[in-house]
Amino acid sequence: MCYRDYEKIVKIHFDGDDVMKVCLLRRFYDLSSGIIADAKVWDVDGDDLIENAGQPDQTYDVWSMHGSSAYCGGLWLCALECVRRMALALGEVVDAQKFASKLNNARKAYERKLWNGKYFDFDEHSTDHKSIMADQLCGFWFMCITDGKVDDEIITRQQICSSLKTIFEYNVEKFANGQLGPVNAMMPSGVVDSTGIQSEEVWGGVAYALASFHLLVEENELAFKTAEGWHRSCWERYGLQYQTPEAINESSYYRAIGYMRPLAIWAMQSALDARHNKRQ
Repeated sequence: MCYRDYEKIVKIHFDGDDVMKVCLLRRFYDLSSGIIADAKVWDVDGDDLIENAGQPDQTYDVWSMHGSSAYCGGLWLCALECVRRMALALGEVVDAQKFASKLNNARKAYERKLWNGKYFDFDEHSTDHKSIMADQLCGFWFMCITDGKVDDEIITRQQICSSLKTIFEYNVEKFANGQLGPVNAMMPSGVVDSTGIQSEEVWGGVAYALASFHLLVEENELAFKTAEGWHRSCWERYGLQYQTPEAINESSYYRAIGYMRPLAIWAMQSALDARHNKRQ
């Protein structure tokens, strides 16, 4: 988030004031690199990729992950890349090399542990570790939306597109007749992962994030189909257009109205802007 704010706010609003830009970047970097150092305690096997402790220790706060996970592992890889870039911009070459080395090690571990040829497994050791998580690309989405492009810098574009396709085919199309958006977790058998409350829900923020990712790789039809189920449910079925919830499930129960996460809809505009700027 610090890196995104630097790229999208500081660089723009302090254009021409190099002293302020460096001052703010230094502040961001010191805090971010400190968090990275503290988070290393979660790397229990020494491969530079953090592990989950079998507790709901992330934003899905009633949904546990065991060992390395697609969600947290992806966020970790992108965090390493962000601090590497910040270090380089500040002239901290030794630090940048250190973070590059950690990223390289972590990337190899991430692929070895979780990539199955079509998507990234939910985690290493859960009973339902093969579950297809809608939010498995969260970190890479943050990175790509910030950069305005999808490339092979952290994981490959092919892996991103394959994962997006799998999520669409299973979490969107095989859930609620494709009319509610992407369920948070679907088993390869086509059955909803019933591990917990949150695995059975659709989150508006995830729906719009996935839609924007599809837009970024120019898959317009998949993008708007992914977003449509959630949008129509809120605006046309449930009358929640002015009190958007965090989550809705297949039984039409909703949770946490007035939630901020669905503001991820603006990422769809960011993706379209990035495509427009690329063509100019």
